[in-house]
Amino acid sequence: MKDAIKKIKTLLPHWFETIGAILAAPDAHDYILKKEAVVLLSSIADAFKVIEYIPGVLKFVWQNFVNCLPKFVAEIVCPPGGISPTPDEDADGDKVVGVDQFACSLFDLLGVLMSKVSARKLIKPFTVQIVYYTIGYMQMTMEQEESWRSDPNQYIEETDEDSFTESVRLTGYGLLHDMVDHAPKEALPAIHTAVRQRLQESDQMRDMGNAEWWRLHEAAVFAMGAFHLEDSDPTADTFAREVLGNDLIVEGPHGDFLKGRALWFVGHFLEHLSHSTSHPFFHAAVATLQTTDKTLTLKVAACRAIGLAVPKLDGSTLKPYMPTIITGLCALLPHATEHMLVLLLDTILASVKVSKEITAQLEPQISPYILAVWSHHATDPQIAVCVCDILQGIASSHPSVLPGLLERVIPTLVIILSSPDKLPNLVEGALDLLCIILTPCPAPLPAPLVTQVFPPVMDLLNSTVDSSFLKAGARAVNVYVRRSHEMLAQWTHPASGKSGSILVMEFAAKLLSLEDMVAVEVGPLISAIVTFMASELGPNLVNMLNAVIARLATAKLPSLIEALVLVFARLAAQGHSRQLLDIIGNGEAISFILQKWTKHCSDFHTGSVNIKASAIGLAEIFKTQDPRLDAVVVPGDLIVQHDGRKTRTKNKGYGLDQTEQWTQIPLRLKILKVLMMEMKTIEEKEMAILTRKGLAGEEDEDDDEDEDEAQDDYAEDDDHVPGSSFVDADQLQHILDQLTDSDDDGGEEWDNPLVTEDPLYGVDLKGYIVSFVCAIHQQAPQPLAQAASALRPDEKEVLTRVLHN
Repeated sequence: MKDAIKKIKTLLPHWFETIGAILAAPDAHDYILKKEAVVLLSSIADAFKVIEYIPGVLKFVWQNFVNCLPKFVAEIVCPPGGISPTPDEDADGDKVVGVDQFACSLFDLLGVLMSKVSARKLIKPFTVQIVYYTIGYMQMTMEQEESWRSDPNQYIEETDEDSFTESVRLTGYGLLHDMVDHAPKEALPAIHTAVRQRLQESDQMRDMGNAEWWRLHEAAVFAMGAFHLEDSDPTADTFAREVLGNDLIVEGPHGDFLKGRALWFVGHFLEHLSHSTSHPFFHAAVATLQTTDKTLTLKVAACRAIGLAVPKLDGSTLKPYMPTIITGLCALLPHATEHMLVLLLDTILASVKVSKEITAQLEPQISPYILAVWSHHATDPQIAVCVCDILQGIASSHPSVLPGLLERVIPTLVIILSSPDKLPNLVEGALDLLCIILTPCPAPLPAPLVTQVFPPVMDLLNSTVDSSFLKAGARAVNVYVRRSHEMLAQWTHPASGKSGSILVMEFAAKLLSLEDMVAVEVGPLISAIVTFMASELGPNLVNMLNAVIARLATAKLPSLIEALVLVFARLAAQGHSRQLLDIIGNGEAISFILQKWTKHCSDFHTGSVNIKASAIGLAEIFKTQDPRLDAVVVPGDLIVQHDGRKTRTKNKGYGLDQTEQWTQIPLRLKILKVLMMEMKTIEEKEMAILTRKGLAGEEDEDDDEDEDEAQDDYAEDDDHVPGSSFVDADQLQHILDQLTDSDDDGGEEWDNPLVTEDPLYGVDLKGYIVSFVCAIHQQAPQPLAQAASALRPDEKEVLTRVLHN
């Protein structure tokens, strides 16, 4: 590889000479040769430090960049006679590259050069000119105008600055962002200056009667979106007041696009605008949703602006508008497909979160529309997820909404779940929807959910082999057990005569018998069963725990091992540790469970409540001082391999147990080690929060340039393969481990009633560990001292801090 790179470097002078000659040639109808030359130049500039060759070819790049703009405007933006797109093939069937595709390659090259500090120094003096010409290229074409006016979906896709659609307009916008990212001190003033110049030119065109003046105006406003503003920066507020006010009252066929862009700008920079500046625009966006004489394109633009604005405005400002916004958005749903539908749903979702009170009041207006969307798009993952999130927001807004919502939802659910063979594509979505409806319902559940919906659910789950149905159904049954276990015990299936409790236990047994990927849902369900249905279980509790032990012996999937271990952890954490040991009985079974538990507990990452259950459960078992624990020996620390690395993959059980080597230590020592590591993790997270607060600030551009210099030097290293950014497997695993370990506590658990209602949710794990250690230190100092003497130095330091807390 080194020899190949050296050989390439010897060819660079000739290549640059050839590229310069190609770019210096007069323009032709087909830009394929020039485009390929620019693409090659981009690749070379990205892979090698070629600053000595750049000046010689940069003048030709600039010449093409400037000279192609008039041709682009004449042929692509406003072709004579209307729309006349450049053909993809010539008369002979050969591929033709038009000026638009060539322009995109020039933008890409300039973006690469901006990312290299050595080349950037050559470009910085011409930043205003680059922005000026880029705005010219960003003008809306006649073809785009016609397409966007007739198809709102295409308008959304091709006007979104984050779109993956390739166009000269979006590629130019991307270049402006690159300039702001890499040279903000030059780029931000340059954008402001160039935008003002283009707006003046647009005004002159309008005054001279040029009907296409608005294209340059709209492109200039779009370019302002690349701005990065500080909180106190008045640029956006001044621009909105001085420039965009008139755009709201522009008439004519192009008025929708100017209004839409003005609304987008205000939504984009809302946090930088005063209330007096932003209010007329926000009011106009809301009013647009209600009018019947506006085009769908403008309504879509208003929806996008509202979607941008809602998360940035406080509730008191938004509340008066919410009924109008939500009803207006819902009224558009029957007309929406694809991108428009997703945009509407995203905006509705943001809106229903503003005020639970208003959302509850509007439930009768919202739910029918949302359920209609769900029935038509339940198999579309993106739409289905958004619809379920909206329904979850509605259902959790206020208990008063549940009767009406259930009245609308239950008949649909019963039809789908009673006829899974006729509507197979809707079954999984129906089970997910059922879980969403069940979760916010108070205990006990409304009777129709048990008498009408529960029977077809259990008939389906106890007869199907479809893994997606079983997993979704397990989550729903889990909620049934938590919310209405007493009703299930009293209810009898009309056909089988079995109680709901028996059906649930049969379903749990079925899950235990299935493959790991499906059985993973059984842990939370059994935890709910033993927690809420203990009085109904009787001798079945022992049978169920024995079945869990048997399944744990064959489990390979880490998430299934975690789910099964947590059944025992939760029993112990909830004060049943001694009873648990008695039920398990013999020392061999106790050793097996605790070995699995202590070996894998450091890999539990499915929520802070489960981590608490594991740690507290082990501590409660320690407290029992049961003599059967004296002989229990468990895996201690994973022995570091000869290369010094110890990654999480090696101790996650993916069939690698035979190659792992662990120290073997007494159970009480392991429990103390686990608690000290949990304590250390808590302390590190607390310190990380303090550090982030202390170090929050702005990075100096000089630091960025130092980093860029290092990257340029790296690209010059003979050991580096140009264009390759891969790391080896061990490095990648280390990165993934860091990301996993830095996950926050609980994610979105706070928004899940099933989690927040958990008795362990509110437990302060740090306080619990301190109390536990201090209590053991007072009550049973000898076992604690024996265990502490074998701790690692870092673990002893944590223990010392705990005892002196």
